[in-house]
Amino acid sequence: MKRLWVMMTRSLLVGFLWAGMIGSGELHAQSVTTWHNDIGRTGQNPNETHLTQSNVTQNMFGRLCVNSALDGKIYAQPLVVTDVLFQGQTTRKTIAYVVTQNDSVYAIDATNCTIVSGRGGQKQLIPSGSGEGAVNCHHIPGNCLINPTVGILGTPVIEITGTNPTTGTLYAVAESECPGCGQGGTNVFYHRLWALDITNLSEANGGHVQICPSGCGKDLTGSAFSSAHIQRPGLLFLDSTKTKGDNMVYAAFSMMDGASGDPNGWIWAYNGHNLTTTPLSYETTDGVNGKRRGGIWQGGAGLMSAKDANGGYHIYFSTGDGDFDLDQPQSPNTDAADSFLKLRPDLGAQTVSPQPFYFTPADQFWRGCSNPFNDWDFGSGGTLAIPESTFSPPQFFALKADKGNYLWVMDRTSPGGYNGGGTNPNCGTGTPPQNCANKCLNPNNNTESFQFSTGSNCTGGACTARSTPAFWSGTVSSGDQGELYLAGTYDELKRYPVSSSCNPGPVCSAAAASTNVDPIGTTHLGYSATPSVSSSGTTLNTGVVWASSTWAEWARRSSTRLRRTT
Repeated sequence: MKRLWVMMTRSLLVGFLWAGMIGSGELHAQSVTTWHNDIGRTGQNPNETHLTQSNVTQNMFGRLCVNSALDGKIYAQPLVVTDVLFQGQTTRKTIAYVVTQNDSVYAIDATNCTIVSGRGGQKQLIPSGSGEGAVNCHHIPGNCLINPTVGILGTPVIEITGTNPTTGTLYAVAESECPGCGQGGTNVFYHRLWALDITNLSEANGGHVQICPSGCGKDLTGSAFSSAHIQRPGLLFLDSTKTKGDNMVYAAFSMMDGASGDPNGWIWAYNGHNLTTTPLSYETTDGVNGKRRGGIWQGGAGLMSAKDANGGYHIYFSTGDGDFDLDQPQSPNTDAADSFLKLRPDLGAQTVSPQPFYFTPADQFWRGCSNPFNDWDFGSGGTLAIPESTFSPPQFFALKADKGNYLWVMDRTSPGGYNGGGTNPNCGTGTPPQNCANKCLNPNNNTESFQFSTGSNCTGGACTARSTPAFWSGTVSSGDQGELYLAGTYDELKRYPVSSSCNPGPVCSAAAASTNVDPIGTTHLGYSATPSVSSSGTTLNTGVVWASSTWAEWARRSSTRLRRTT
């Protein structure tokens, strides 16, 4: 995972950079400044004018270059900005911004994979002279699944501020530790939000600021928050037209997998043009009376933002397992584990009559049980917004998949609330109380839900979702109003038509699935795949779905390869 691969397409997938090139070797690219291409997290690039189904072939598609000199693993999606004059150079370049688990940001020439201006194209996001380094995974609570270090984990976001040439600011969250710097020689842990000028990687807009609950920077003990949390989801940037206030940067957190104490989820929001201003924050569980968890990880997917029927932008995301009491009348009733949530840009919860601001599956209690340990996180995959213009009149849907092998569709205006109450012993808090052996089977109040994988591979945790679907605004068949692409864990990549005529809908039954994605005839794409779609507008024969496939025979060697499905 220390290598950066540049291939001949400009779709972006997690862990890889793709840049468009046909025939002569000329690089054609466009800026990709946020996780999964846009704030609605659709994963579509409808501005691809060079690549089509006919010219993406073995003879015209392949690796351009590799950079093996990066200093750590890459979990975050690389971002791309075109037409950049880096460090005063006279030649404008397409730059890939790549971050590593060693807390480094690289500016890489997308045409040849070299670090721009030598080592001047690398900046480590650690305060000078602090004695800090990237976090040793063995020094923090948890099971060290992210190893050997934890640094910049979530995908950064870039704000474009000028064109011809392109200027802007990259925002990234880095975690670091200072060994022996705390009271009694303990290690001190930090999360910091950094703002960097994309033309030279120098600090901008206030430089950097520590992220943690109030008062965390006032003593040498540092932040317990940062030793128990990771910043996994991609960052979100909303300009002032969407927030109706400041230009805001949002960063979400979850517990480190296996961390003791069951820490909760958080979202922090900063004025991107002045990081030193007091941030806004939202907690998924309040910690009162031992309430726990509700982490936001979403398989690395970014927080999503889109309009609702009232015309304003909101922030949408989903949480992992833990405690839930949003439906209870008594205060504080703010615990929101295993839920799809809707917040205002100021991180306030907004009740939309007659429905509340969230949707929670009726079996929420069962999902997070510890005995037996179920661990069927609702928030294992990211959330995307189906563009409201897909339908006439406009409709406002969000969708996601979960660990329980279900695809869920919610109304962005009125998500649906919770229907897990009643006197059934597995629902509500009546007598007998809820138990962990069986889940509540009450009907759910969301728009639509169904199992996305039903094959023989769906055993032992397979066919869960730890990824995010992609949406394409074009159509494959008459009657379609869009197409959805989803690959479950060790399952095929499937195409689901989207149409207001489906019943139930708006997502129709799967119409196609990937076949023979590798030389030995495997049809599934491996552990986890987040697809993307490139096309020239909505023209069918220009549409290509891109997904990263872990071949069965190569998985033992931890190698990943690309295949396409049209």
